Amino acid sequence: MAFTAAVGLIAALYYVRAPDHLRPIFDDSYITLTFARNLADTGKLSFDSVNWTTGATSPLHVFLLAGLLKLGAAPFFTTIAFGVACNAALAAGVYLLAWALFRSRLASLLAALAISFTSYTALDAGNGLETSLFMALLAFALASYFLDRTPRGRAVTGFLIALLVLTRPEGAFMLPAVVIYRWIERAPGEPLRDYVRDCVLLAGPGTLAVAALALYSLVVSGSIGGTATAKMRFFREDEQPLGDKIGAVLYNMGLFLASIVPLAALAAIKLQARQCVLFGLVLLPMVVAYTVLFPGGFGHYFYRYQHPVLPILAALAGGGAAHLISVAVSHRDYVVKALVVAVLAIAAYPTWTQYEAWRDTYRQASNETYYDLEAMAKDLNTIVRPGEVLAAHDIGAVGYFGRFQVLDTVGLVNPDVTPYHEGRRFPAYFETVHVDYLLTFPDWDFFFFGLDPDNHPERFQFVKEYPGGPIRQSPYRLYRVLDR
Repeated sequence: MAFTAAVGLIAALYYVRAPDHLRPIFDDSYITLTFARNLADTGKLSFDSVNWTTGATSPLHVFLLAGLLKLGAAPFFTTIAFGVACNAALAAGVYLLAWALFRSRLASLLAALAISFTSYTALDAGNGLETSLFMALLAFALASYFLDRTPRGRAVTGFLIALLVLTRPEGAFMLPAVVIYRWIERAPGEPLRDYVRDCVLLAGPGTLAVAALALYSLVVSGSIGGTATAKMRFFREDEQPLGDKIGAVLYNMGLFLASIVPLAALAAIKLQARQCVLFGLVLLPMVVAYTVLFPGGFGHYFYRYQHPVLPILAALAGGGAAHLISVAVSHRDYVVKALVVAVLAIAAYPTWTQYEAWRDTYRQASNETYYDLEAMAKDLNTIVRPGEVLAAHDIGAVGYFGRFQVLDTVGLVNPDVTPYHEGRRFPAYFETVHVDYLLTFPDWDFFFFGLDPDNHPERFQFVKEYPGGPIRQSPYRLYRVLDR
């Protein structure tokens, strides 16, 4: 298992060393780092270092980063190195999951190699977000469920599920999944008390984690729900016709699967495994929830909300590849042997080419955050004076580097704006707050905010445009907000 962790480490390092500078790849990555920095400095889960907020998607990820920053680690090195370490843990977790499923060292090794050189997971290692941590915990939690069915093992699994819940909201889908699956696999004549005991051990810690997060949100913002709820109420995709939602989800699923067709094809060989019922109980409700509430989310951030399926696919793909190899070894017909070799080669080649191609995408995205986002935020410090307020929908880089105040127009860290997104009444909210500058995408203003600054010169004075790049194509436009 140490060898597979080392492979995962090397596969991630190959990606994160590609850019000119060590930087994450999303504006949201800077939001996470801002929360971690403020938590380390002030002890508060806060974006502005003053007010407590629910804007951190992953409390566990933020707390772990904050602990490292408190020890004096450099922020950008910390967030990237942590992701690389999580990728190594992910490879080890998938190894264990494949072992739990197939009891084959060959299948386990192939599964670990598959996840290590999957383009999305290597990219996630350097994205500065919690994706790699979530996938690693998911792999270990599933492996733990199958490997140790004693009360002690159930307690370990329950603890891992609780960590999963604290990493991303989707971790909560594990709670009903393990309770239902544990009922399905009950042995004839098993006492009901044994089932209840296992359910308490498996789902109890995670349920407490959900309750703690809900209570924190209620105390801080007056409502239950964090960033997921804020994004849903901002984009309002839940109001779309069901047919449009299903179409958006299927479209983004197709784009996501296009890069991992070999992985999915090999996994299909072992889909008949009984344990796939548990996988379905976890993943299918997740897909339904996104379809109903946030269908466009499946396309966000290089499809990262679909990435939790990757550890499961890799484990099954390892079993599928090992099965083909066993067929080739045991079969006397050299035509069969040649066909198996050809199938595995056909699977390996596009996997590697996608791994290489997405490395270039990672390099472009990371360079863009440095040369565009970071440079823009630093340039804004020469325009927006300390104490002045900049209103923006992308608050990551400007919040991390800015020496001015930032007003979140989406609602991630500013719950006051959220009610105004219903009926697209943001202009009414804008008149209730003091703002000195506005930074926005033109298309976002058209679809979501409705301020139309270019056609209201009496209210907005154009200052500067920051051009888009190969990944983020939309330009940011900066306006001075004139006195009423």
